[in-house]
Amino acid sequence: MAQVAQKWHAPTPLYYAASYGLYHTAKSLITSGVDLNVRAGRYGVTDFHAYWRQRTQIRRLLVEAGADTTIRDYNGRTGSQLVQY
Repeated sequence: MAQVAQKWHAPTPLYYAASYGLYHTAKSLITSGVDLNVRAGRYGVTDFHAYWRQRTQIRRLLVEAGADTTIRDYNGRTGSQLVQY
């Protein structure tokens, strides 16, 4: 599948915390009320997409906080589908 890049969105602190498995940082950001569904990067992913690096604690934290797991990136994939790659 060809990668589709569209408008670039600056990654958020929560995106980085989720991506690098920084559980306590992610939890603190979520507690402070950050938007869980903001798009980031050139593929329009959300914080939930960042868990594709197999960060199961982060995934659980995001789901329990209400992250929308159905949002698709610009390539049409959800965070759960990215784990398969």
